[in-house]
Amino acid sequence: MTKDEYWDSYSSGDLCERFHNQFNVWWDSNKFDWVKCSALLCMYCTSDFSTWWDSEKFEWKRASLALAQFCSEYFEEWWDPKKFEWGKGSHSLALCCSDNFNVWWDPTLFNWNHSETLAERCAVYFSKWWNLEKFDWEEGRQALAGNCADKFEDSQIKRLLLSPRKVIRNFAKKEFNRRINEANRRLQ
Repeated sequence: MTKDEYWDSYSSGDLCERFHNQFNVWWDSNKFDWVKCSALLCMYCTSDFSTWWDSEKFEWKRASLALAQFCSEYFEEWWDPKKFEWGKGSHSLALCCSDNFNVWWDPTLFNWNHSETLAERCAVYFSKWWNLEKFDWEEGRQALAGNCADKFEDSQIKRLLLSPRKVIRNFAKKEFNRRINEANRRLQ
């Protein structure tokens, strides 16, 4: 089939899903439905990322999650914190782009409803993301205890897992302050 025959017969979504192996034959940035199908490019045409990527045409609002999830290896090419949809994409950033944590991390933009993913995939950066008031204890305490246990005293991990939210916050505040004071003493 020729490029025109593909476009006459199929939608942008069909081309991504069914004919991703013939991407170089059918691809036409001007005919592509960027609004509806940007996420499908991320999902099915990742290997051709450098050919199709266009920051201005890409539908950031709908497809940031897919971009972080499926195109993490091209992070340096696509990352734009002003265009990225943090609400939907924060989870995928933490989950799939943790190697670039120091580049994308912004506590004021990160969707803290996904803070359990920080504990799961970004534990090595604990000191940078830890925020007692913003961390989602209901969703994240298992991940916190399982992946960041070394940040707390061993005897208190079980208490952290079993305690109601208020007790956890009190414990975490005391533990956090203790560690800050300890670090300050070492620096002096």
